[in-house]
Amino acid sequence: MKTHLTFFIALILFFTSYSGICQNAYWGLKGGLNINKVGGIDLDNSMYAGFNLGIFGTFVINDRISFSHEISYSNRGFNSELLNGEAYSFRLKYIDIPWMLNYHFNPAIFAQIGVQPSVYAFFKPAQYDSIPYTKYNANPFDFSGFIGAGVILKNNLIFGARINQSISKTFNISEAGGKQLTMQFYIGYAINRKIRRRYNFGSSGSR
Repeated sequence: MKTHLTFFIALILFFTSYSGICQNAYWGLKGGLNINKVGGIDLDNSMYAGFNLGIFGTFVINDRISFSHEISYSNRGFNSELLNGEAYSFRLKYIDIPWMLNYHFNPAIFAQIGVQPSVYAFFKPAQYDSIPYTKYNANPFDFSGFIGAGVILKNNLIFGARINQSISKTFNISEAGGKQLTMQFYIGYAINRKIRRRYNFGSSGSR
């Protein structure tokens, strides 16, 4: 617990110093819901509800374009049923590091596209299990792409959603390693974002 707290404090210091050095940058906190499914495995599975919690930094290039990156803890997985009828629920815990390009239609509404490397937050030597889809067989890294959209309000609250598709296999199994599809819904708060007095979204601008 002490190690996790130290890591979190270090992240806050990194993002606050980042936004302090870059005049057009800001940082904040975010969290929300993951709805996840692993396709391409030998078990029929239904959507799994998990959560995400993290910190982000955004660099504003101009009124239309900004660039963001995050570090977050993400809880994903799947729900299934074994051949004997027993319910089987499996949780995947990741540290996600998404990088994204944002396009702002106006001061409030934006769309985004990006990539997301993820590190599986469980490292132990593999052990034999009659079920191949376990924490011991999960690949240590996941790589995915995503698209999303959101709204950032004048009070700096952010509401957003993303659809994330894994490119790499979830499990280290040759034939049916599976790939993840995740829908993410989140709420964020931009702590030190300053509202610009003038935007140039129209041909003549707006005040």
